[in-house]
Amino acid sequence: MSMKKFLSLAAALFIAFAANATIRPITPTHCFEGDRTDGYTLYVELARGAQAGDTIVLADGEYAEGQSIPVNVPVVIMAAEGAHPVVKMSGYFQVHASVKAEGIKFQFVGATGNGYCFYLYENTPKYLAIEGCEFQDFTQYCVSSWEAYHIDSCIVNNCYFHDLAKAPFYFAASSLENNVNACDNLTVTNSTFANITLADVAVLDLRNNNSSTAATSKLRVDHCTFYNCKGYERMIQSYKSPDVLVSNCIMMNPLAEGEEATIYATYLYGGDVKNCLWFQTKRVYTKKEGGAVDNLNVDPLFVDAANANYTLAATSPAIGAGTDGSNLGDPRWWPAVAMRTLYLAPMQGWFNDQARFAIYTIDDQKWYDMSLATGETAIYSVEIPEAITQVIFCRMNGGAAENNWTNKWNQTQDMTIEADKNMCTITDWNAGVWSVYGAPYVPQHEDGYYLVGKFGTNEIWSVSDDKKMALNTEAEGVEYTIQITLVEGDELKVVKSENDAVTWYPATGGNYVIDANHAGEKTVYFRPNADGGEGWFSGYIYVPENVADGIDNTAVKATVVKTIENGQLIIIKNGVRYNAQGAELR
Repeated sequence: MSMKKFLSLAAALFIAFAANATIRPITPTHCFEGDRTDGYTLYVELARGAQAGDTIVLADGEYAEGQSIPVNVPVVIMAAEGAHPVVKMSGYFQVHASVKAEGIKFQFVGATGNGYCFYLYENTPKYLAIEGCEFQDFTQYCVSSWEAYHIDSCIVNNCYFHDLAKAPFYFAASSLENNVNACDNLTVTNSTFANITLADVAVLDLRNNNSSTAATSKLRVDHCTFYNCKGYERMIQSYKSPDVLVSNCIMMNPLAEGEEATIYATYLYGGDVKNCLWFQTKRVYTKKEGGAVDNLNVDPLFVDAANANYTLAATSPAIGAGTDGSNLGDPRWWPAVAMRTLYLAPMQGWFNDQARFAIYTIDDQKWYDMSLATGETAIYSVEIPEAITQVIFCRMNGGAAENNWTNKWNQTQDMTIEADKNMCTITDWNAGVWSVYGAPYVPQHEDGYYLVGKFGTNEIWSVSDDKKMALNTEAEGVEYTIQITLVEGDELKVVKSENDAVTWYPATGGNYVIDANHAGEKTVYFRPNADGGEGWFSGYIYVPENVADGIDNTAVKATVVKTIENGQLIIIKNGVRYNAQGAELR
């Protein structure tokens, strides 16, 4: 479930009583109406002040809650923006009404006590929504209806449950009347469960009443990671409930050498298990015939699970194995994917007002839709993973929703992606050269000359406004300048932009490379189309050196231009070429 969908659902759960909501900010030493408590701040706020629909906002810090906290009215309990409050509990929340908790770490610190976090009371419909929270060190269930009270929905997203003595959830139905569920809807997404002792029930355990007509509750588990959850026969269990979908999850228990797996990854009364990975557990199981599909029994290759790092290694089989092509498990552990942008300049019959373009990647056999690049009217762009090395640019036939080869109108050949190039140009296929990959993309800019290249650790090979050169009105002839700091090893080029067409100097050969004697804060000069022809790249870059160059040109009016050709500094005076030491070159 996406964050947007979760928030929409959570908002719907509370909209009925939030019309007169009040924001109630508190701090770790919060007092209620002058009554100093030196702690127990949530207890004070909820027991004495909170009204139905209020939002209690916790500032940063640790909240020492030494007694159980009543929740008698529907409330939201959340972290302040940018804050990471920790609620250290010796008691538990006595839940008599709907609650949403967001952005808080709950930790049990009592040497004795009940060891629950949210303990559900009263057989009345209510909701529990938990977003972005962490639960640690609880000795009993984090969320429990142990007294068999009913709850309409429990919605959990982006949470981390770890180092627990019992399962995070337990909804018991054995004491309820026939046809009454303990929980109608348990939905858990994008969450992690690690190092949990399962003394009595599964990590996620949804139990209906034994009545055969009570099988109406729903269990949804998606993109969750389970690691080292032992002590009970199952990790995920549904009893008397066939409406179950477990998808895109990783379920692993580390085993000692010679130890056999004794715990089912899933044990479902019915429903589906799709695109999950299980390792060192018993298989995924559902009583629904054909309900377990596209599941893997392989090592997920966590980076360092023993030290609570469940990030997927780059070679993990869980990468890209999801139902939607995403990775498996909790997204917080997905490896960062470096992306790059590719561009397409379609010409001739490839382009019209109804044209739609896409890229097909040979490496992973996926389609990526292209869209007009920012500020462009006929150049398209797409972001793809940087690891992709082979692509095909395609024009698609009309506006069909699905990219496939039957929907393709034209295509380029299989092209190899190069690190410093990103543009494919469609030219004249009648002449035998109908697609060219290799030019760097240059966005539309004002006509003029721009300095590009590698400046220290920054590589700027596309035109940017802060590198536009200014016309030097004091120079003899046409000359452009720019102020810039250079270091040894910097590589320079100049780009001319004219009517959205670009020309590179040098057009061929290497870049202009700065040596130590020309580094520092400099005015870089550029003279376009000087005498010398294409062998001189139709332009010269002049970088003043740091000491006298040995060529005195003060007595006569002559054009002296310094450039670098194949790494060697060249000086041109009155059409004669000299090296940096003043020796004439022939």
